[in-house]
Amino acid sequence: MKITRSNQHLFLPLLLLLLVDLILILVHLNYYQYSLFNLDIEANIPTIYQGAKIFAGAFLAFLAVYIIGHQKKQKSQRTLLPRRIIGLLGAGLFFLGLDEVGTIHENIFTYLAELFPEQLYGLQDSLLEAGYLSTNWLLFYIPLFLAAGVFGIYAAIKLVKTYPRYIWLLIIGFLLIFCIPVIEYLNTAPDVRSSELYYLWTALEEGIEMIALSLLVQFCYVVVVLEEGKLTSV
Repeated sequence: MKITRSNQHLFLPLLLLLLVDLILILVHLNYYQYSLFNLDIEANIPTIYQGAKIFAGAFLAFLAVYIIGHQKKQKSQRTLLPRRIIGLLGAGLFFLGLDEVGTIHENIFTYLAELFPEQLYGLQDSLLEAGYLSTNWLLFYIPLFLAAGVFGIYAAIKLVKTYPRYIWLLIIGFLLIFCIPVIEYLNTAPDVRSSELYYLWTALEEGIEMIALSLLVQFCYVVVVLEEGKLTSV
């Protein structure tokens, strides 16, 4: 989409987010030996930033649902479907925010093993015998990634007529998210994890994740601005 003077202000948040994303990636590449800046470590500056950004996106999505719901003909199919889709997007972002700050996916195997020890450790042994040597959490999150992919396609199809000039934010955001499990699988393989290039793989994976979520947050922001404009023009 061509950025003009009439819409360039809409992209200021995205530019700021991408700038911070880039700064954190560069800091990681130069100072990854410090836990405070390492993208592969939790409870540090990148984690706080990423968590705050995701929760901001969830808030914007829920705000958009509220604004759309207060327009005229709010019960019509024209507004009901976008509300549901954006509401689901907000719920997904909220879950990702909880996952980010709570380090849920990193510890999901431990949590489940406490509930189902025999099944989980049996599964782990089977995976090792089958040659799977990457991170355990990825297997449990594959259904979520698949669900996110299906939802992204559905949302893009249903919202393209409503937000035709900005739907690319949603499409690219979900495409990048769908790349994450592939990179995670390669990144956590023993030969990569033990190599000196591991910090580069981490920068690639976490960088893609940050950019993807910046695009989705921007989409939520655009929806709020556009729908608020409709509301005030009524």
